[in-house]
Amino acid sequence: MPPITANSGALRYWAKSDRGGFHPVVYHGLDVAASGLEILKRNPGLERRLERATGLESDPVRQWLSFGLAIHDLGKFADGFQGLDKELSARLLGRTITRDYFPRHDTMGWAIWNELIAPAQLEQLGLVPEWGDARDALRLLTPWLLAFTGHHGRPPETANFAHLVAQQVGSETRRDLLTWLGELRELFLPAGLPFPATAHERKFRQASFLVAGLAVAADWIGSNTEWFGFDAEERTLEEYWKKAQERATVAVAASGLVEARARSVAGFGVLFADKTPTPLQRLADEIALGTGPQLFVIEEVTGSGKTEAALTLAQRLVSAGRAEGLYFALPTMATANAMFARVERLRGSFFSEGEHAPVILAHSKRRLALGLAETKTEVDGEYGDGEPTASRDCANWLARSGKSALSAPIGVGTIDQALLAVLQVRHQSLRLLGLAGKVLVVDEVHACDEYVRSVLRTLLRFHATNGGSALLLSATLPGKQRQELVDAFAAGLAAEARSLACTDYPLLTHFADGVVHEVPVAARAEVSREVAVELVTSEAAVDAELAAVLAVGGCAAWIKNTVTDAIETYRRLVETFGAARVELFHARFCFADRHDIEGRVLKRFGPAGNPEDRRGRILVASQVIEQSVDCDFDLMITDLAPIDLVIQRAGRLQRHRRERPAGFETPRLVVYGPEPIPEPAKDWYSAKFSGGAFVYPDTAALWRTARWLAAQGRFRMPEDARSMIEAVYDPEDATPEALARSEDRTQAASMVDRVLAAQNALKLGQGYQRTSLDWLDDIYIPTRLGDPTVTVRFAVAGPRGLEPFAKNEPFRWEQSEVTLRATKVGEKEDPAWEEALAAARLTMRDEGRYVTVVVLTPMGEGKWRGTTVSPEGKRFELEYDRTEGVTFSSARS
Repeated sequence: MPPITANSGALRYWAKSDRGGFHPVVYHGLDVAASGLEILKRNPGLERRLERATGLESDPVRQWLSFGLAIHDLGKFADGFQGLDKELSARLLGRTITRDYFPRHDTMGWAIWNELIAPAQLEQLGLVPEWGDARDALRLLTPWLLAFTGHHGRPPETANFAHLVAQQVGSETRRDLLTWLGELRELFLPAGLPFPATAHERKFRQASFLVAGLAVAADWIGSNTEWFGFDAEERTLEEYWKKAQERATVAVAASGLVEARARSVAGFGVLFADKTPTPLQRLADEIALGTGPQLFVIEEVTGSGKTEAALTLAQRLVSAGRAEGLYFALPTMATANAMFARVERLRGSFFSEGEHAPVILAHSKRRLALGLAETKTEVDGEYGDGEPTASRDCANWLARSGKSALSAPIGVGTIDQALLAVLQVRHQSLRLLGLAGKVLVVDEVHACDEYVRSVLRTLLRFHATNGGSALLLSATLPGKQRQELVDAFAAGLAAEARSLACTDYPLLTHFADGVVHEVPVAARAEVSREVAVELVTSEAAVDAELAAVLAVGGCAAWIKNTVTDAIETYRRLVETFGAARVELFHARFCFADRHDIEGRVLKRFGPAGNPEDRRGRILVASQVIEQSVDCDFDLMITDLAPIDLVIQRAGRLQRHRRERPAGFETPRLVVYGPEPIPEPAKDWYSAKFSGGAFVYPDTAALWRTARWLAAQGRFRMPEDARSMIEAVYDPEDATPEALARSEDRTQAASMVDRVLAAQNALKLGQGYQRTSLDWLDDIYIPTRLGDPTVTVRFAVAGPRGLEPFAKNEPFRWEQSEVTLRATKVGEKEDPAWEEALAAARLTMRDEGRYVTVVVLTPMGEGKWRGTTVSPEGKRFELEYDRTEGVTFSSARS
């Protein structure tokens, strides 16, 4: 057939163009619709969830999704978009377009539907259900039309663009549009709108988030020119639809968005054939599963085998057809890296042999952690005016940080990647789609602050609504927090959980089929122990403890509450004990150095560490070893911290069976801090820990922690775990008057955090629609609160210009990164290096977006210095040492 000409109706409008070639909007819409249907075909669990969420049967879901996905690029009919290729549009439409490209085509698509098609044309198009009128149709269609047109990762703007629609959609274009929509209706909805009288707007709103994710995924696949090449031959819609379906079969299979078949045999023995289960693991292997989405909260001491129990439950849910995969969310990148290695070995236990079921790591440094080779894919560039095409958008988004892991059968990463699924950021819908139907495992829940817990509760509600189950792992939780988490999950199922009453510990709480079960767990003998506690108030007393353990060939760790305190303590201990005996580990190293230090620490103090490597060693660390890091020390020293964190830190004390030095045969924890006197002054804590007071501002909780530890002189695990937490966070007696204000401030701050979380999080009942926020990239909406941070990349002068500070291959620029507080680093780069920095950015994979590059100049003795500048012109100087990390000099004008 001849190529499309100016007489070819709706086929004249281009969606993609390149060097005079083009692909029509009409065909691209069918490409995306075919991709969406193929995704559903290859993912029956997703189709079941959409049926459950909407109350519709399979055929109506498929019919309406086909129509909606086919019109996702409705806005490209407008003159603003068509004018981006003036030469092509003049040839196809027979006129020169001078309109500016505004608004974006996704927003224009919604505006065209809202102004030209709904409600006046619904009757004409046959898009009114038999049981209602156009208003009924609008209530049901609106949430999904927002999802279809918002296929670039955020909902379209819903401002009044009537005047722009009138300017950019003339009578000829309107005629072509309506003709095309009528043909699509005949192709996909031959019997009209397939919604029964029982269809409910609330369900359609809730399901719109999944629909939006499907639209993004289908558009990415349908926009890939490797699978859907340019085709400008004139065909009927039926003819091209068959071709699009054939291409989609190949494309979706190649994309990896395919549900894997679960292994039929399940249980602890399948995963860990060489291990004897602990009481908790035996319970996980035997407890009766519910019939639908379910929540497990596991509270157990460190070293009790919570991870294996969680994996056992997850594998049973997958095998029973209650879930299609797993995402394991951890508090830090370091803990995610460690868990990835453990889970990767088990992937064959989850899915049938021969299934494509990779384990994917998900966090912002995944490429560095895995040493992945960089891949380059030929993709379309930009439509014009700097707007990226869907295929480039996809390639950039996936390449930047591996967020596709949430769509993989098994993903392991940070909790941040999961929380972003319910925050108002671009592409949250794809994250939510990836998590839907999976088992979401969240580790170290007790370490979440109020903001994170609030967002997590929103995630649990969405996840339950979308058919997913969740496992929450914690050392122990205050009763109120456990109740709130269970209530949030129950709310997602439109259910109500009864009040939790059990105070036993360890404990497994199970919510399934509308019923809560609280199951006490027998304590594991190996982790049941007594830890002696001694409070000391002077550094000299700590030094004496360290000298004693070194004298008998033991090893010790001192966990400090700030990086600055850790560096100062390290320097002092080096003077006392010598550099050969003391090592420093914190988060303020560039990635390459931090990775090396972490490896040395795990090798020396991990489960495989040999006695000679450990002998006579001291590790000074910040909170980086506090959670999920498998280190073991003969003596543990900690700065005074909240009681739950003290418990965590004690978990690194003699956690493995090994021979201990004389005098340190039993666990002993030294807590350094002020004496818990009955009437403390308001600066009771800050006078000793000025920086720590900002990290842990609830002085009353710190005082109650010190008081309990001093009074008891020891604690027993697991018997005392619950009482320790409740004594600090739900005390029966009054708070000392001088500290009451700090308690009030903490409670007020918690309320503010809740409000901010509610502001940033999505509302399930509102559906997928634009809010007051801009739905920017995920770097702009926090998953955790705290001081704003800046990602800094270190550069040094080389023979060919600026080059990465790190020498390790691959990804030298990324390995030169460190995250620093924005209050310590200026927002602008040193103007003296402006030209060299511009050239250096061209050598970066991401062109240096969202980072500040600091040029380091050598100072001698293994030290470097760099400068940044604030918007006000204030200079900030920092120093870098591979042994000590980043330290800051005073700001200079």
